[in-house]
Amino acid sequence: RPDKKIINWAKNKKAKLLITEDPEEAANLADCLMTDKWISMGDEVNKKKKKKILKPYQVNKKIMKLAKQDAIFMHCLPASRGEEVTNEVMDGKQSVVWLEALNRVYVQKSIIQWCLR
Repeated sequence: RPDKKIINWAKNKKAKLLITEDPEEAANLADCLMTDKWISMGDEVNKKKKKKILKPYQVNKKIMKLAKQDAIFMHCLPASRGEEVTNEVMDGKQSVVWLEALNRVYVQKSIIQWCLR
């Protein structure tokens, strides 16, 4: 769950919040669906158990259909296809994963340039 201080800050800013553990409720009419790796690289502890617990949160065609028709899918990469996201979503027309990765390249180049000054 998000930190209570952050939730209160957002509410004070008049943010509309939905905090849920139901992926279908979260995806319903969403503008953007986003996920991250379920298991960090090199984390070998209870891998099968973690995957089983997280399976209902996979971003797939069924979940994407619940979002708005023009919703986008984002993932910060690297992705474990077939786990947190299916191939058809990752490579689908709503995916902006590769554009997201390209934008990170520009940010990293800017940081390097700043460091070299």
